[in-house]
Amino acid sequence: MRWMRSVCVASILDEAIERLYRAFSNEPRPAINEACPCCVTQRELQILASTKLREITAEQLAGYASSVTLTAGSEEDFRYLLPRILDVSMHDEDWWPDHEVICSNLARANWFSWPGQLKDSIIGLFSVALEVAISGDDGWKADELICGFALAGLEVGRFLRRLEAEDAAKTLVKFYERNSQSLMKGKLGNAFWRDHKAEARPVIEWFVSPHVVSIINVYYGLE
Repeated sequence: MRWMRSVCVASILDEAIERLYRAFSNEPRPAINEACPCCVTQRELQILASTKLREITAEQLAGYASSVTLTAGSEEDFRYLLPRILDVSMHDEDWWPDHEVICSNLARANWFSWPGQLKDSIIGLFSVALEVAISGDDGWKADELICGFALAGLEVGRFLRRLEAEDAAKTLVKFYERNSQSLMKGKLGNAFWRDHKAEARPVIEWFVSPHVVSIINVYYGLE
């Protein structure tokens, strides 16, 4: 039955990505010409500006996606390319930049000021991405996503509460195991939290809350 649920969740992920493309479909194709040449070459920028959005490869996109809002691009071209960036990041587990980097770029691009349909399509995709992690009992992916959501400026409580559900227990425990050693020092294991202690605090408090501790103990047979 688990494989059937995984197939269903994968289908939902594809639907969420399609909604994202539709929501951003009116974003104009920009002339992408701002970048530090050490990070993204002019040739790479030309390829991004001239290639059909869905045909841009992961390799062609990587330099821009890891540098945008820092040393490359602008909010306008980021909005145009974002559906493809998120599409690739959701399908290619080995792609750089990581989810946390993309979400940090969202925060720097002031995405909460974007039109509602754009924001809703992004949050919808993030919610489905967490469901994919849960369907695969993937605590490492949950760790990456929760950190990314926080760095994007989202209130992570709704996502953490989803992990408390019975069908997410194994994912929650693996998420905990990813952080257990660091939690003994009052920290989280993901290195992206290092400069975001305020954002990490709600997650730490959630891990040590009585309900979550009970879920973990029950899983290990301690209660």
